[in-house]
Amino acid sequence: MKTKTLLFSRLFFILTLAFYTTACIIFGIILLAMDSLDTFLDQNAFNSLLYWTIVIVATAWYSYFYGFPKTQDVDGAGKGTYPVLFALSTPVFIGVGIGVVIYYILYALSVLFLASIGYIVTLLLIVSLFYVTWFLIGLYFKPDEKISPTLQKTIMSFSLIVAFGFLLLSLYVLLFRA
Repeated sequence: MKTKTLLFSRLFFILTLAFYTTACIIFGIILLAMDSLDTFLDQNAFNSLLYWTIVIVATAWYSYFYGFPKTQDVDGAGKGTYPVLFALSTPVFIGVGIGVVIYYILYALSVLFLASIGYIVTLLLIVSLFYVTWFLIGLYFKPDEKISPTLQKTIMSFSLIVAFGFLLLSLYVLLFRA
């Protein structure tokens, strides 16, 4: 079957797709080989500024909605020091408890996200590979009549340069950063 596609176009298409596919495979292998689970959150909640921010917000939330507990007259002693301190510290203790729960939920989610980031990005690379293939087929073999041949060749050359640059970047990451 004879086609009207030039040898130049077919060669550029094959090279562009080969470079992009190779780069995606290399990046996928690098991403799936990641084993570091160091998150931006500290494992000890008390060392984290985010934790103390959550404690302040939780304490303010509890104080706003529930107020401070009432101190009661204990056996005619009046309002003693300990019941007043307990009434004032109750929202803080509840804020600390809520802060610990929220902080470690966020910590667990960040660890899960970092454990799955390689799979997520690899899946996105596979989807982008299908999209790039669809785009290149449309560009090389089914060009729009509105695009001039000069612009089409320029876009073809640019797509090849971008795919080659992506391949060089993946090789650089593989050899020097991984």
